[in-house]
Amino acid sequence: MSEQTIQAIYHEGVFHPEIPGEVSLHEGRKVELSIKKIEEDTQAERSARIERIKNIIEHFYDDVDDNEIDEIERAILRRVTFVGDENKAQFD
Repeated sequence: MSEQTIQAIYHEGVFHPEIPGEVSLHEGRKVELSIKKIEEDTQAERSARIERIKNIIEHFYDDVDDNEIDEIERAILRRVTFVGDENKAQFD
C-alpha cells in the first residue's frame, strides 16, 4: 500500500489539495482518508506570511520584459494554462 500525506482545503463537500497535481490517482480510485485539522495561524504568523508574499510579488517581474509580462498575465487570466483544466473546473 502506498501512503502520501498532503494538505487540503475542504470546500463544498470536496477536498482540494493545496498544491494542484500533488496527488496522482486514476478516476474512481478508492482511498482511505485520515483527517487531522490543522490549527489556524496566529495573527503574527499570518502577517509574516503576507510580508513574504508581498516581497515575492514586489520583485516578481524583475528582469522580465514587457512581452513576457503580457504572456504571464494572459495565462493567469485564462487559468487553464496557469492551474490546469481539472483545477479550473473545481474552483469555477
